[in-house]
Amino acid sequence: QYNRYKTDVDGGIFVDDKDYTSANKSLMSGAQLQYKKGWLALTANYFYNQTDRNLLDDSTDVPGFAKYTQNDFAGTTQFAELYTNMNLGRGFSLLAGADYRYARMNSYLLSISSFGPYEAIFTDTSARQYSGYASLIYNGGRFDAEAGMRYNNHSQYGGNTTFTFSPSFRITEHWRVFGSIASAYKVPSLYQLYSSFGNPLLQPETSFNSEAGIQQSHSRFTNRLVFFQRDINEGIDFDYVNYTYFNYNNQKVLGFELETMWKPTVNLSFTANYTFLDPTETSQSRVTTKDTTYAYLLRRPQHQINAALQWQPLTKLQLGINGRYVSERWDVGGYQTPDVRLDSYFLLGAHASFQFSKTLQAFANAQNLLNTDFTDINGYNSMPVNIQAGVRVKL
Repeated sequence: QYNRYKTDVDGGIFVDDKDYTSANKSLMSGAQLQYKKGWLALTANYFYNQTDRNLLDDSTDVPGFAKYTQNDFAGTTQFAELYTNMNLGRGFSLLAGADYRYARMNSYLLSISSFGPYEAIFTDTSARQYSGYASLIYNGGRFDAEAGMRYNNHSQYGGNTTFTFSPSFRITEHWRVFGSIASAYKVPSLYQLYSSFGNPLLQPETSFNSEAGIQQSHSRFTNRLVFFQRDINEGIDFDYVNYTYFNYNNQKVLGFELETMWKPTVNLSFTANYTFLDPTETSQSRVTTKDTTYAYLLRRPQHQINAALQWQPLTKLQLGINGRYVSERWDVGGYQTPDVRLDSYFLLGAHASFQFSKTLQAFANAQNLLNTDFTDINGYNSMPVNIQAGVRVKL
């Protein structure tokens, strides 16, 4: 697959720029081989991606430090994997494999201001990672479990090990309890390390995640409640004051999710979900308070609700209505300015379709029916009322 496109770019929050453009092209390719015989299944994957990106801002129309900026990036990634899935009998199965990841990039920056030209050339650099993993799965009917482990060896950050354990138990025909614990390890990307916004002193991000839940399932009524906790250390974030990546000390997020489905009749169904987040993050660079502990995550609402009602009054006619509520949340205010609080909003949508025949269907879809003025990202407009209608022909 080959892609090539060019687009205009904003000058920043609430700022337009006449001649700020981004030109991108990428080449993606890959292959997969599969072998299966009896209890043994083997799969081999290989993927290749080459990307070139050019950012050009040659406009003096907007006041700023630089009057001309050229920023070029070129990168290549490769991924190779071989894994097997074996049925061991008595409800046990084993998934095991190994993979190899390679990434390479270079960049060039030219900036011209009233102080003269500034040039930064970053020559080719690369990173490699070798990994081996295994996961033992047990399906026993009432009791199911999965236990896995993964070892990574990175060319810059050395070796590390992560694990996961996910058990579940069926109490009765309609009730099940489940849970999981898992660790994770994420190394910085080459862009985060070495681009013009990069920080070569970045440390890997580690996390520990746990969840526990209960599920009730009947023919017309289903509920699922999950409590979770996420603890991230040395998390990677972007500093909007100094315009570079950095590690924050710790991020803790507690929360729960509730999902429900009600089907009073064969032709009518209602689904809804609610998510609650209680986050705390330390040692950010936000210009908001004197304290270094923040009880919020950027662009992440504390409360979020989604609901949908589906009705099929006739065999060929389907109708639906949906709503989404997002509570207040914080976002970046801009360069060296305090964070801003974004207002809560509610969006209403609807859709309909009619099947005239096996080959012809008419449909209509409406989003933001109330024409709500809302903001997901500070400084950028969101979609007003939008209606689409058309026909589908299947021969």
